[in-house]
Amino acid sequence: MTARPPPKVTSSRPRERGPAPPSYLHFCPFVDTHRESIINLSLIFLIFLRAHRYLENRRHALAYDQAQARELPIGSGLIESAHKHVLQARLKIPGAAWSIQSAEALAQARALRANRQWDHYWETAA
Repeated sequence: MTARPPPKVTSSRPRERGPAPPSYLHFCPFVDTHRESIINLSLIFLIFLRAHRYLENRRHALAYDQAQARELPIGSGLIESAHKHVLQARLKIPGAAWSIQSAEALAQARALRANRQWDHYWETAA
C-alpha cells in the first residue's frame, strides 16, 4: 500500500489584501503594493544609511574649504583628464592585450611617473 499525499486545503473565503499604501507612496515609481513599498523603502533607507556612514567616516577628507584655501583641485574633471592621458593612452594602443595584473602594475607605474614620484619610489624600494 502506497501512502497518498495529504489533500490540499482550500478556503472559500477570498484572500485578504493589506491596507492600501499611504497616498505619498503613489509618487514613488517603484511601488506596486504596500508590502513591496515597505521592502523598497527599507532598502533605500539601508542604502542611505550606508552612504551616510561612509561619508561620516571620511569627514576629514571632505574639507573642501581647506582644499580651496590651499589651491588644491577638488573637481573630478582633473582626475578624468589624468585618467585619459596617463592610463588610456597606454592601455588602448592598437594590438595591446592586458591581463588584470599587468594593467594594474602599469597603472601604478604610470601614476608614479605622472606624480613625479618615480625616482623617490626606486630610491626607497631597495
